[in-house]
Amino acid sequence: LAAVVVTFSMASLLVAAVVVGSTVGWSTIKNSLYSVPLFASLVCAATDWGLDILKAVLLSSPAVLVGVLYLVAAALNQLVRRVGGVGKAFDSPEEGRLWITARASAQLAEVRQWRWTGILTNIHWWIIVVMSLVVLAGTFTVVFLSYVRVLLDGAPLAAIYILFYLVGLTMFLNPFIPGLPVYITGGIILTDRAFLDAFGGEAAYPLSYVAAVTVAVLFCFGIKLSAAVMQQKGIGETLGRRVWVRALVGVNSVTMRAIRRILLTPGLSLPKICILVGGPDWPVSVTAGILRCNVFQMLLGTLPVVFIIAPSVMAGAFMLKIGQTSGDGICPALPPPLPRP
Repeated sequence: LAAVVVTFSMASLLVAAVVVGSTVGWSTIKNSLYSVPLFASLVCAATDWGLDILKAVLLSSPAVLVGVLYLVAAALNQLVRRVGGVGKAFDSPEEGRLWITARASAQLAEVRQWRWTGILTNIHWWIIVVMSLVVLAGTFTVVFLSYVRVLLDGAPLAAIYILFYLVGLTMFLNPFIPGLPVYITGGIILTDRAFLDAFGGEAAYPLSYVAAVTVAVLFCFGIKLSAAVMQQKGIGETLGRRVWVRALVGVNSVTMRAIRRILLTPGLSLPKICILVGGPDWPVSVTAGILRCNVFQMLLGTLPVVFIIAPSVMAGAFMLKIGQTSGDGICPALPPPLPRP
């Protein structure tokens, strides 16, 4: 079911992209992108080698399906004009013999002139890089956190809290590692039987499990806020002191000034929450530091992230609970702690 939902969502996004591009106009979208200083600077600085890499990235992503749908739409457009006589008349007999529109044909001819040897080579290298990042940032993260769980088994509760805080904070400071594995592992480690006993034990105090899960949620929430402060103050503001970084980001552009105005809105507002909570952790916090945003306002706008953290932590806690109630005491997601000598 999950695969069907993901496939349907991707198809819907591609269709929506084609519809928006055809409605608004691809030239309008191009002009809007070039009006962003950061995009314009990257385009100006790009060499043929850099453009080949960009083309390789686009061709190895689902975005290539947008081009296929564009050609299909151009062929249907040409067929309707030729057979039904509807739409713009052909400018010449040669245009009428084309299987796609003249504009699409010219664009396809330009694509044929690309340096395909270098592009295909870069596609292979890009796939290797992406798969390496997936393994390092995904599988390796889960395995490493599983190893942390094994090491912390039997340690004092205070030491477990401190060490998990340091490990989670380090994970957040890595731009390639998402926060989800940290939240799930927090739900597994911080709701183990030793923590339930610290809150009175389930036998004597049935709400000890709820208390342990609540503390785990708040603890992971604290890690997230601490990481946001360090990313903004330690990384973003440090990079913001460099003139070339500020020029590359375009801090005085209309787009960045609009983002800064939204972020500096006092209190909680929907646009502010969408940027701080909906955006990726590391880039958003670092950009807020480059723009010299008030850190307390950023933390205030980040507070709703608890509604994302809580289900993730509870998912990890429930996974551990399933293993404990099944009688083997093993969490199905992580290996059991090794016996100590």
